[in-house]
Amino acid sequence: MHGWELKDFIENIDYSTVIKWVIIVLIAGFIGQFGKQFANYIVEKFGSRKKKDEPVVIQAPVQERDTMTPPVPTPAEAAREIPVVEKEERNFEAERAKEESKAKKKLDKALAKQKKKETKRLKEEA
Repeated sequence: MHGWELKDFIENIDYSTVIKWVIIVLIAGFIGQFGKQFANYIVEKFGSRKKKDEPVVIQAPVQERDTMTPPVPTPAEAAREIPVVEKEERNFEAERAKEESKAKKKLDKALAKQKKKETKRLKEEA
């Protein structure tokens, strides 16, 4: 083997060192748990201050209803109903003409800008 056997290893154990390490681990665990509980306490205290500033919202209890039958609207709800508007058909030709018009305007603007720059350059050369 490696020059030692399990029997020799067990005989050479310093039990006072083992006990010290066990106590250190237990103390560290206690401190960690205490710190966690203390942090939760602090978070709750500061969180409760923010909750005091927020208005309290009380909701009415929800009544269970039969899911098989649709609910009957009250007269006020029926009066507020918005009529369903049918989907309009898209006019692709009008959209294409509008896009072409925009593209033409952009091109005209770019050409006018280029022409203005050229005339300005010619005036500076003269």
